[in-house]
Amino acid sequence: MNIIFLDVDGVLDSLQYWQTMDDITKAPIDPDAVRRLKDLVGRAGEETEIVLTSSWRGGWEKDPEQCGAEGEILNDTLGREGLHILDKTPVLGLGTRPEEIRAWLDAYPGPVDSFVILDDADFRWEEAGLTPYWVQTDFQFSGLQDEHVEKALEILSRRPLSLRWRNWKRKWHQ
Repeated sequence: MNIIFLDVDGVLDSLQYWQTMDDITKAPIDPDAVRRLKDLVGRAGEETEIVLTSSWRGGWEKDPEQCGAEGEILNDTLGREGLHILDKTPVLGLGTRPEEIRAWLDAYPGPVDSFVILDDADFRWEEAGLTPYWVQTDFQFSGLQDEHVEKALEILSRRPLSLRWRNWKRKWHQ
């Protein structure tokens, strides 16, 4: 399975997009960015899932009936393009996104072949050893663009030795 760790602000929206809107509360997510995300998921393969890392995850739940406003917006907007969110990372504290991603990977019971992180902010990815998996988007001007999709696909095409070892250990110990 491939995992796309998804931030929202700066990936699925941007200040530039918001400036084109009369009322961003009606459509805070850029439909062009969502179509690019759909392209990424489609080209990455059938077993590609989205895991939410964004602060928006506070309003998203696996059970749609339990979602807050942010979760409803995400489910509706992504759903129009046939996309869905598999899960969200745990909330460990401010600025701990790398640790949250690692915690999710450690807790996920199935095999993960590869992953990519789509995020506009640098959460000390290098210190966490996650820079090779990070695609940096731009909150100010663009959000997710075609070149980001291409870079994400290149990252997902790699099969990190650490994940192969993790998958093997889990399978062997079952």
